[in-house]
Amino acid sequence: MYQLGALGDFESGDFMTGYNKTSSITMFIIATFFILVVFMNMLIAIMGDTFGRVQETAEQNGFNERVTLIADHVFLIDIEKMFKGKKYIMIVAPDKTSQHDEGDAS
Repeated sequence: MYQLGALGDFESGDFMTGYNKTSSITMFIIATFFILVVFMNMLIAIMGDTFGRVQETAEQNGFNERVTLIADHVFLIDIEKMFKGKKYIMIVAPDKTSQHDEGDAS
């Protein structure tokens, strides 16, 4: 069952015969188990790294999508009517203060 489920079906008759059949079967199982564990850990590490990179840019991508939605539907608002007789300068910039800077101020 181990060979069929984990490794695929293949001929294992050579392991069952000979002088050291018990040690060869034992070494085969230990080696294949070790390789499967190493490959599973590599897969988990790759997926974790990818998830981390996505999480780093999640907030920025969220804001980007919001701006895109606003830009797509700006024609629904009559901006000239809303701001008639008013003068505004709008500056949008990321907040560059960090928790470290706030801790020094107090």
